[in-house]
Amino acid sequence: MNQTRVNRHLCRRGAPAVRKLGGTEAGAPGRSVEFTALLHAKHRRVGAFTLIELLVVIAIIAILAAMLLPALSKAKEKGKKTYCYNNLKQMGLAMIMYAEDSGGRIPRGNEPYWWQLYIPFLGGTRASRDQYGRVKVYTCPSYPNNSQVMCYVVNAWQFSTPRDMTGSEITGLSRVSRVQQPVDTIYFADNESASWRPIFTATNFVIGSIDLNDVWSPTHLPYTSAGRVLSSERRVAASRHGQGCNLMFFDGHASWMNTRRMTVNDWREQRY
Repeated sequence: MNQTRVNRHLCRRGAPAVRKLGGTEAGAPGRSVEFTALLHAKHRRVGAFTLIELLVVIAIIAILAAMLLPALSKAKEKGKKTYCYNNLKQMGLAMIMYAEDSGGRIPRGNEPYWWQLYIPFLGGTRASRDQYGRVKVYTCPSYPNNSQVMCYVVNAWQFSTPRDMTGSEITGLSRVSRVQQPVDTIYFADNESASWRPIFTATNFVIGSIDLNDVWSPTHLPYTSAGRVLSSERRVAASRHGQGCNLMFFDGHASWMNTRRMTVNDWREQRY
């Protein structure tokens, strides 16, 4: 009986026909070399990326990164702003505690220096000039120069009358009661970063004058001419956090202000 007759006979009985593939019968234990190579090639094609597919994936990743990086940068800067804000809050508490211990008086200008007297209330061991590097709250993480550890300036401004728009420097201690509206009057502000500003290093070495961390003149503000002209002698930061800077007021609270709106009256102790 030849092969054709065998197939017909099996089909009539419901059995599958036997066909030859590359010289090997289907259902037999072995497979042909051609069939095995075809199967392997198919698996290789399914598991691999083409060059175009790879480029598309890279392009998608690049687009997602471009969308996410600005948001991450804003979140990082917001964290630094909050850190600075908390620094000022702690400095406000130090001011209140110092006032309670000194009969209602607080440091304003130079001699003695405000940053020196507050050291024991902010984690330092004693009110000594060589201890300021131990006080971490004096440093704002957004300050451009990493060598700077003294990132704030104090209100050392006094006025002869409520209409006086120039004022003068006050040195030493003064009574908090002199400030007629503590909630609206600035005590601390972000320190400007510029070539004319002193650098207080962590090793207790000061580059520049030690007497420039106070504010007592209209030229020390970020802008003159109603916020239109950047002052070349500014001591208050013009744009430390966005378009403004962080502040601490005489009542101890901290806040942010757009520095183009800052005026002499924001520093005035005598309002009426």
